[in-house]
Amino acid sequence: MPQPTGTGLQAVWKRSDLTMLGLGDAYADEPTRIDAVLTDGEGFKCTGRWQEDESGGFLEMALLCEQDGVRVESKDRAGNLRQNGDTLTVTWKKGATGTDTFERFRDMDPA
Repeated sequence: MPQPTGTGLQAVWKRSDLTMLGLGDAYADEPTRIDAVLTDGEGFKCTGRWQEDESGGFLEMALLCEQDGVRVESKDRAGNLRQNGDTLTVTWKKGATGTDTFERFRDMDPA
């Protein structure tokens, strides 16, 4: 499998377990369009959006979650994103605690 070559935030990111986070292009003019998907490969899936916060000082993400296709509001997540090269760190503010670190897994397919 070829190694990812991208440098931007838009990529598929993978944790050391099966958890993956896909971040697509930011669609600021389409506020209902999904551009973030988190999945653990075991029936847990969250979809939502990422964007710069209103001050432009950091990136934030908000996700609505489900388990095995059933919406579970208590698992909804929100967090801040920080990219350092091929590493992405999510600091959770809601729905999870602490931080998760992801490595760039593959580039997004061009639309």
